Amino acid sequence: MLYTSDSNKRIRIEGLTSEELPLFMKTVKLLEGSADWEEIPDGIVISQGLAGETGLKVGDGCSVVIQSAEGTINMQDYTVTGLFPDTSQANKYVIYSSYEQAKELYYINRPTHILVDIANLDQAGEVKKRLREEIHHPWITIEAYTDNLSTAQTLSNINKYSMSGMVSFLLFISFVGIWAMQVENINERRKEIGALLSFGFTRRAVKRIFLFESAYISLLFLLTGLGVALPAIYIINVSDGLYLGSSASFAFGSSVIKPEAGLADVFTAALVALFYPLAATWLSLMGINNMRIVKLLNNAY
Repeated sequence: MLYTSDSNKRIRIEGLTSEELPLFMKTVKLLEGSADWEEIPDGIVISQGLAGETGLKVGDGCSVVIQSAEGTINMQDYTVTGLFPDTSQANKYVIYSSYEQAKELYYINRPTHILVDIANLDQAGEVKKRLREEIHHPWITIEAYTDNLSTAQTLSNINKYSMSGMVSFLLFISFVGIWAMQVENINERRKEIGALLSFGFTRRAVKRIFLFESAYISLLFLLTGLGVALPAIYIINVSDGLYLGSSASFAFGSSVIKPEAGLADVFTAALVALFYPLAATWLSLMGINNMRIVKLLNNAY
């Protein structure tokens, strides 16, 4: 539990060794302050979201109280030395300190967490079962990665179907817009259509002209879209993602997004961008079948 003069929050503290600290700094990228715990041994780094809830700023002091693995209650005073962006609800309530400080807080020389790495993840359930049969202690919790897999899959499916629904809605709106635009385009070119029919063009040939025009325009905008999207995705990933703010973490699972554009994704997007405008154009051309040449050539008819 983290205590301040105004509030307290339940948190998780993680100690970083000197070897782990450079990787942490590269991954997290502090918004303010530093993690130079050699100068300030009792320093901690907290999330921006936690700082907002507790009113803590860089340089402020606070206390952390824990119950050790042996059951004793320990308390340690700390100084906030840095703030990092909370990229999800999972790390919003995590504070980082030096490994020695965390070890002193726990006041124990035994490990508090043991990670079992197995080659075949399908055996995780069996390994957990065997450990449970051999270890009988009320304070020891044994978990497999599959225990939290359902939550991750549920969140992933929510994000997947939510984003697919948004894309489908936008495509539908765009489809209606192209349809209405092509209907207006056909109405404005009635005399041109009538002239082509009077010269011997079949109605199918006239429709083909409009479809070629639609395909040409779609191809130009597809290339323009790829020219904008692919460099943007590259820049976002080079910049370690796009930070959407902590309020976005519930909707997206993380407030930092790193979009990827695989070959299959680009190919699918290209097919959609080329063919759904053609479908809208084809639908708008259905009215040509019932148009008489005389009526097309004379708007007052």
